[in-house]
Amino acid sequence: MSFSLISCKSQEINKNSYFLNYDFGGNYTISCNGIIIAESNDSSISHSYRILNPFISEKGKQNISLKIKHPNKELKINPKEIENFFLEIYMSDNGENAPFKKIKKLTLPPIPKPVDSIFYTWEFDADVNYKLENIFDKASDLTKEKPESLLKDVLNKYEENFAIINEGNVNKYSQLIEQRLLRETTSMYYSEEEKQNYKNKVLQRVKLSKGIMQPIQDYKIVVHPNNKIVNLVNSKGEPVLYSKDENSKIKTFGLKLYRDKETGELKVY
Repeated sequence: MSFSLISCKSQEINKNSYFLNYDFGGNYTISCNGIIIAESNDSSISHSYRILNPFISEKGKQNISLKIKHPNKELKINPKEIENFFLEIYMSDNGENAPFKKIKKLTLPPIPKPVDSIFYTWEFDADVNYKLENIFDKASDLTKEKPESLLKDVLNKYEENFAIINEGNVNKYSQLIEQRLLRETTSMYYSEEEKQNYKNKVLQRVKLSKGIMQPIQDYKIVVHPNNKIVNLVNSKGEPVLYSKDENSKIKTFGLKLYRDKETGELKVY
């Protein structure tokens, strides 16, 4: 994966970080800059917040998209229902630490009549203090591929990752996610010590999942709105790579992939 740090200003400056907060349920997909960051097919209420920095490559205009459908496929979304749908963007100049300031509330415009689904996009400005190489300039448009061939390739990559984790092979897994960790930890302004601690926690999950990975099943392929990222989820929109121990404790492993234009290889995002 050719995602690398281009530049990052002094650690002395503000660690401007952005978060998305939401509190609703239903059949929804939330994306940041065309990358899915949350989705659910469950009708129960979801309350969560997501850090957005790992999906922001540099300062400037960013976008958040929301796609919603009625949990019951036979029903439509009525105008009254969308009044309860909103998201909030918060900002901190101290990384993941407080204080947090709400900078924008995202609400849906009214609809005149019931509809099958709603898709809406909002923009916001992010003043992040780093700049990362945008790998999507080197990624293929996955919608131009044959769906059955793409699914086969993606499934093969998932099975490869499954084997590495199930073997507890932390060295191979570390190599696999090296650039992902670089992107995440740089965007969260981690010090070298914090980066190592973060990496150790991720690898510890691999060690604890040795020999107890669960079969890859009940999967569907998802091409993200930017047409450059793909992953597999189950019927509930959850990761299909996961382990379960004797106490039924589950550890999930997210895996997003993109196709390198030059090599044709599927690589870890």
